[in-house]
Amino acid sequence: MKEDTIITLTFKKVEHILTLGGSASWKINPTRAKDCKYVICTRNKHSGYKSGDENHGSAFLIGKISGVSPTNERSIPHVERFEENFAGRQIIRISHYALINKPNIYPGNRQGFAYDSIETLGIDPEALDWREVPHPNQHDIDTYNRFHTDQRLSKT
Repeated sequence: MKEDTIITLTFKKVEHILTLGGSASWKINPTRAKDCKYVICTRNKHSGYKSGDENHGSAFLIGKISGVSPTNERSIPHVERFEENFAGRQIIRISHYALINKPNIYPGNRQGFAYDSIETLGIDPEALDWREVPHPNQHDIDTYNRFHTDQRLSKT
């Protein structure tokens, strides 16, 4: 089966993903990622950051991929170690999303993402309640990035 889905392991809540307009910041191959149709966000309860209520590895959101581009943490002026922390990372942009609740989806690798097929995962995209992702607001993105970047850099 064709790998048409990226599975991510993230601490970010639904609100954060929608604010950014997708799932970020991944060290993925953008060419390979652009060939995928869906991104499934699964909960990372072991990141050390406050996260959602889902069990570790459980899928909570699926998005229709609309593009892949460099992540925008560079918009934070005080990030002195940008290249070390964020270089080469991508945001998987989504146009539509659906909330799901499917346990044990993340395959357990250490990269934080994996590729699979939506069919193999047992998810029927036609049966989901798709909603349009609001157009990202740059002010909200910058505010979130400052918060998120400060959290990440305080752990390094």
